[in-house]
Amino acid sequence: MKKSKEMKKDKEKSKWRRVMLAVALVLVAVSIINTFVLITLAGKATEGSGQVSLCINHPPTIQAISNQSVDHNSMFTLQINATDSDNHSLVYYDNTTLFNISNSTGLINFTPTIVQIGNYSILITVRDYTSSCPANVSTAFNLNIYNLPPVNNATIPNQSWEIDVWLTGLDLDNYFYDPENDTLSYSSVHGDNIEIDINSLNVVTFYPDVGWNGVTWARFIASDTLATKESNNLTLGVGDVTPPTIFVHQPNITESSNKLKSILKVSISERGTIKYRLNNQSNVTLCTSCFGGIKNITLPYFGNHSITIYAIDMYGNLNSKVHNFTNYLDSDNDGIPDSEENDADNDGLNDTNDCLIGDASNVNFNFGQLNLTINGSTNLSKQFSGNNPIRFTNGTLPILEFDYNFSFNYSACQRLFRLSEIILEKQENNAARGSVLVRGVNLSTESTKTIYVDRINSSGNVCLKDADITEISEISSGCNETGEYNLTCPGSLGNYTCSVLTSQYKITGVTHSGAIELTGEAPAAETPSSSSSSSSGGGGGGGGGSYKIIEEKIIEVGKNATCEAQTKCTPWIPVNCTSPETQNQTCILVRTNCIVVEKVIEKVCGCVPQWECSVWSECTLNDIQIRTCTDKNNCGQALGMDIQKECEFTNVEAEIKPSAIALVGKAFWGGLKRSADYGVYWITLVMLLPLILFLVRLRNGKKISILFNDTSFKVDEHEIKVCTVVCVNQQDKVNLLEKIKTSHDEEFKIEREIE
Repeated sequence: MKKSKEMKKDKEKSKWRRVMLAVALVLVAVSIINTFVLITLAGKATEGSGQVSLCINHPPTIQAISNQSVDHNSMFTLQINATDSDNHSLVYYDNTTLFNISNSTGLINFTPTIVQIGNYSILITVRDYTSSCPANVSTAFNLNIYNLPPVNNATIPNQSWEIDVWLTGLDLDNYFYDPENDTLSYSSVHGDNIEIDINSLNVVTFYPDVGWNGVTWARFIASDTLATKESNNLTLGVGDVTPPTIFVHQPNITESSNKLKSILKVSISERGTIKYRLNNQSNVTLCTSCFGGIKNITLPYFGNHSITIYAIDMYGNLNSKVHNFTNYLDSDNDGIPDSEENDADNDGLNDTNDCLIGDASNVNFNFGQLNLTINGSTNLSKQFSGNNPIRFTNGTLPILEFDYNFSFNYSACQRLFRLSEIILEKQENNAARGSVLVRGVNLSTESTKTIYVDRINSSGNVCLKDADITEISEISSGCNETGEYNLTCPGSLGNYTCSVLTSQYKITGVTHSGAIELTGEAPAAETPSSSSSSSSGGGGGGGGGSYKIIEEKIIEVGKNATCEAQTKCTPWIPVNCTSPETQNQTCILVRTNCIVVEKVIEKVCGCVPQWECSVWSECTLNDIQIRTCTDKNNCGQALGMDIQKECEFTNVEAEIKPSAIALVGKAFWGGLKRSADYGVYWITLVMLLPLILFLVRLRNGKKISILFNDTSFKVDEHEIKVCTVVCVNQQDKVNLLEKIKTSHDEEFKIEREIE
């Protein structure tokens, strides 16, 4: 019996051994077939019987993830892709606090902040949680969250302003921005003699040292807390040590006219004195304390000319500019130079047979009415030959008389007489002395002229200068220079005779001619204009005359061409005083042209205004810039500085053939304002540029000056708001320049049917 039980136990053990061996074989086979299958074996056994269960699970598969980068303040989106061959549901996990991955979809979606900038190693885990024996799989990637530095998107302009004035209104937000819209903070670095404050609105105020003028510098730095960006270097001119900029609007580089006259139109960038010198003649003052001026100038001849413009600002800074131009004769003013016509004066006579070119309208004169007769006749549209008396009168009063020999031989003129070359000038209406100047009448050696001078002071003496002069002012005050003759009227002196008429002096025997009445004493010499002033006005810082220059003199002229501008001043003396007492200060100034000046400045004791002025505004539609100035000390004194000035234009000149028509179209204008979309402005310019290039290529023609600003341009002096210019190559009587001159700066459109 005992042996039978032992045999039964041995059979059961053998049975279990076979089961275990079978399980082991199965496990080996599964492992060989798929090493990624998860098998779970569970069971329990008793002495007599047992139970086992087997779980087989394929782990999920996750797609590899490349390294990622994202700008902070930008949305970061990444989809994690995983699959499960057993179709189990998946759940996603991450190991970071930067974001929370969607557990069900594996989507990462978040916007990093500036404080999260850096490099992160991210581990993503996927689990097939619906399996009886869940399995995990993981992958890692690197995430870089970065920051872009601020951008300096515009050049900050150089600044210049008056001495002892604070300058404000420069908004740094107009010149920087941050690509991620981070809040920017600003700081500055700067040179000597200036302090800079940036308020909470990022507006800059410049505080120069009291009494200092000169040039210094500044630079601004924008920061988003992690990165910075610097601006360009600004030049800061206090006391305006920079010479004014000169703009020559007329004469055009090429122009034509029916007489020896041209229009000089000049503007400068700041208030000052403008002078000019034509063809190396004497300097002439165009205007003082001005931003620009217009003047009719008399040319000595047709052809090439050079005019030098001088601008002197209120601080004595000098600038000059040379402008070269060519003036062609156009006797009949039809837009075609005489050299290109057979009948230049349009009198019906071919120029080969016409010894007289022009009529009275071609003569340059400065008085009310000019009459011209030849042989006592006003008919000038006929062929002249031989010796003929010619007489010019101002109404009924004679001005000039002479005989002229029109040489006409072999059916052609041997000697042309061009009236456009004659210049007749009398004294101004309010002059204290009569005078006359005659130019452009070139007679043969045996002929002379008779001139007439108005009797205004009845002194009985006339100074005659029988030389080729361009201005009556070239006659000396004492009538004692070379070529000058003091004539007693009535009386004779050499070849000259002076007679006394009712209201004129008649002088005969003259070859060239300029004459002026003399007084009992030599006339006082004209006092030259000065760029300095007894009151500092906009530059003294005191405004309302609180500062006054009581002495200014040049104490040294340096040998160098340029110097660094410097100013050194003594303290105000006396230190303590009360109104109406005054204090004095002595300053030594070294200017950029190396002239050393000593100034003694006086101011009234008591309240001294401290002016704070904004930067100049953008150009308005009226072509002006404005600013506001406030007295921070509230002294109640008047402002002594300009609060508006003319805009500066960029001059682009386009050449047009005389036979071309210019059709000016009023386009794109419909409520466009300066603050409007600049896209229209640029589109207009793009349309204009090919045209301008086309016009410049045309030869032997006139030129018009096209001046651009933000939302308009000017043709010559006349503004056309956002319009286009089209030129067609066809003959037409319409003269564009004449139309423009009569348009009075209004918006206009010249329309002409094109054949």
